[in-house]
Amino acid sequence: MGNLMKKVLLIFFIIFTIIEAQVKIDYGVKFGFTLSDLTYTEIKSFPMIDFEEYFDGNSINPSIGVFVNFRLTDNLILENDFSYTIKGSRKTENINYSSYDNPEGPYNKSKQTSEYSTHNLELGLNLKPIVKIGDVPYYAILGVSLNYNVLTTFVIQDRVTELMGSYRLGLGVYFEELLNIPLFVELKFSNDFSNYYSSDYYKLTNRVFSFTTGLCF
Repeated sequence: MGNLMKKVLLIFFIIFTIIEAQVKIDYGVKFGFTLSDLTYTEIKSFPMIDFEEYFDGNSINPSIGVFVNFRLTDNLILENDFSYTIKGSRKTENINYSSYDNPEGPYNKSKQTSEYSTHNLELGLNLKPIVKIGDVPYYAILGVSLNYNVLTTFVIQDRVTELMGSYRLGLGVYFEELLNIPLFVELKFSNDFSNYYSSDYYKLTNRVFSFTTGLCF
């Protein structure tokens, strides 16, 4: 882990220590899945290759994390979370191919899956303003995250950005008062601040929709 990541973790630890002494805190776990794809911020033509088709497709992957909620007021929570996610794109298509004995056909068919992804450790900070409707508290999610790439399926790995930031927007619901269980559900959208992958011919960012559920302790 690079020096920058260590400094960021230290800053988060200092913030956590200061806030912990002032407000009520809740701990918890969350788990769910993400739906992600790759989008272009820049693309140049290249003979024989259609890059827009090359990375087309959505990738669905599991996610898991832990969090700490700092209850600043009755209607405002500051959340610090740490999670493991997989981002990228995946596409499955049918490939027709001929045999050596019958080069002109009939053709055989085979399914081929192309996947381009990174495995990430995410450190996030989210503001969650709460509005209660009846007995059910709803909340918005406004946040940022720092994402550290620990593994990638891209062939040229040094073109993948190792450490980058993203913004988060979302909605959530607490079910504790309704079900007597400290359960919540969240739907979030996040997007990169900078390029996720860069080459001489194209640059990519990563969009992610996530559905998570979790428990507070």
